[in-house]
Amino acid sequence: MKEKEEILKHQKKQVQLKKEIKKIKKTIPIYLAGFVFIMFLIIFLFEDKLYIYFKGSLNFILIGISITIISGVIFYYYCQRKIKSKEKLSKAIGVKLYSLMKLEDE
Repeated sequence: MKEKEEILKHQKKQVQLKKEIKKIKKTIPIYLAGFVFIMFLIIFLFEDKLYIYFKGSLNFILIGISITIISGVIFYYYCQRKIKSKEKLSKAIGVKLYSLMKLEDE
């Protein structure tokens, strides 16, 4: 009986991890699009005020776009690492479940 409770506990944990992975994958494009939109608004709002420091509007826009791209890539990389770690944990739980169920059948 104790083995079945342990199996159910591991299955619940694995299902929860898979839901979290699916949620992260679903929200990545939404967050990236929102971040890019907000950065473009910030760039165009501060263009007139800060173009003196960047010696022209074009330089300010290029720096703003490059910061946006770099931040987006860093965010995407962070999310991918988080997904990989959760998938690795889920796979480890699956292996543990397999060994528990295999022992139960014998």
